[in-house]
Amino acid sequence: MSNPKQRQVRPYNPLPSSFCTGEHSQYRICNSNACALSSRHIRAVQCSSYNNQPFMGRLYEWEPFNEVPVEQHCELNCRAVGFRFYVRQSERVIDGTPCGQNETSLCVAGKCTVGHTWTFFQI
Repeated sequence: MSNPKQRQVRPYNPLPSSFCTGEHSQYRICNSNACALSSRHIRAVQCSSYNNQPFMGRLYEWEPFNEVPVEQHCELNCRAVGFRFYVRQSERVIDGTPCGQNETSLCVAGKCTVGHTWTFFQI
């Protein structure tokens, strides 16, 4: 006879489960043409979009701030031109933004990814 107060212990399984929950999404690069050398970096364009929005009661001109830890490479961090501070303007850069200044890895859905096709599961 088994004791009703005994609990069953499941064996430890270090492998991930074979399924994911959430909606399946695939991302593909739709334009792989190089930008003109004279064009502004996509992070500069994103930062400058905050130039006419007051921050702490005044307007600043914003430029990209890239000296952040690797886990923050897909956030939009901008420095006020001529000042010694930066602000995270957005938790995510626009999809397709390079993870770093001279990188081929791209930010997609807030994550730095490598390759031409990405698969994510949205939870």
